[in-house]
Amino acid sequence: MKIKLIITYLLCVSALFAIGQTQITEAEYFYDIDPGVGNGVAISITSGTQQIINQDFSTTRLSEGCHSLFIRFKNNENEWSLSEGRRFYIRAEQVINYSPEIVAMEYFFDTDPGIDNAIPLSITSGTNLVLNEDISTSGLSVGFHSLFIRFQYANGQWSLSEGRRFYIRAEQVINESPEIVAMEYFIDADPGFGNGIPVTITSGDIVSLNLDIDQTGVPIGNYTLSFRVQDANGIWSIAKGNAFSIADCTEPTPDFSFTDGTVGEEIFFTDLSTNVDAGATYSWDIDDDGEEDYNTVGDISHTYTTAGEYNVSLTITNEGGCNYTNTQLLDIATGNIDALQQSNILMYPNPTNGIINFEFANNNIQKLSILDITGKIIIEKTDVGQNEMFDLSTFENGIFIIKIQTDNEIFTTKIIKE
Repeated sequence: MKIKLIITYLLCVSALFAIGQTQITEAEYFYDIDPGVGNGVAISITSGTQQIINQDFSTTRLSEGCHSLFIRFKNNENEWSLSEGRRFYIRAEQVINYSPEIVAMEYFFDTDPGIDNAIPLSITSGTNLVLNEDISTSGLSVGFHSLFIRFQYANGQWSLSEGRRFYIRAEQVINESPEIVAMEYFIDADPGFGNGIPVTITSGDIVSLNLDIDQTGVPIGNYTLSFRVQDANGIWSIAKGNAFSIADCTEPTPDFSFTDGTVGEEIFFTDLSTNVDAGATYSWDIDDDGEEDYNTVGDISHTYTTAGEYNVSLTITNEGGCNYTNTQLLDIATGNIDALQQSNILMYPNPTNGIINFEFANNNIQKLSILDITGKIIIEKTDVGQNEMFDLSTFENGIFIIKIQTDNEIFTTKIIKE
């Protein structure tokens, strides 16, 4: 003989563990006498935070009479729940050559008034019934009660009654949703309602919070930060907690160098950061959109397709969670030699032994700068005439950056001193 029980374990299983989002990994059952944790009959389940068990349980070896079926669960922390039991009755097997239809159903609360004397439920006759019914609890007192249901076959026999416990609580009349008027927080131990650290808020139905929590004097370790609110009726909410850690962490010092360039030119960013842990992570935002573009530890390069000014940011997070961001302004110009010529700007000779000549057909030059390869300005002039000459003979040979700013454009190009 087998009995088939559909047992729904949702919030009830989580409550047995009271550990939040733990994974239920194992289940087992036993009849009547507990064989000890882990020694019951295993139930095949799929790990998860909730379980719905729809299974046939064999009762072949059970004697006629009342018995109890118990089920318990184990989570991923190797902890077993309390066992949850249901009573049932084994009666002498009757040979029935057909499956009689269910033709009637009735229910009662707490005390059995006798077969066929309970409150009837309207059903459609059949061999299998699914009941979805709102059952009135009017007249029941505050406290625990039991709801029992039983059904009658076409041959006149009634089933055993099946019961479920439930709780009636005193009705609370709330005419409106009271405003939130106060908020407080505490770390770990609850100091009691109204004794937490107050948070300044603006009263309302919804409160948004952006708060820096003072951790001064809190030693290294793991903690729980809890918040609760008070409504206009003076009622405090349940505290909501979140775990956090304070670690021994060294704050990094992000730093990098680069040279302004032009559209289509590969720009190199040289990492100069200090106080960086071996396991630190890097996050580069090189196009000023607030999103990570590279997570390379160390030097990177990038080619820009659009001229303009960009805030380039490097965020370094050390082991332990300490992080810091360094942001620098990068200027990407549209200019190159062809663009200079199209704007009637001449620069010669290139390469040069030291002397550089400039000719400007239109006297709309705001500033002319010459930078070394590290980006350091070595010559800069704002009062620019139509013909200018600069002498680089006192500087070491190498590549120099020429930046010319007009009324509405910035041109950048390179010159080689040999």
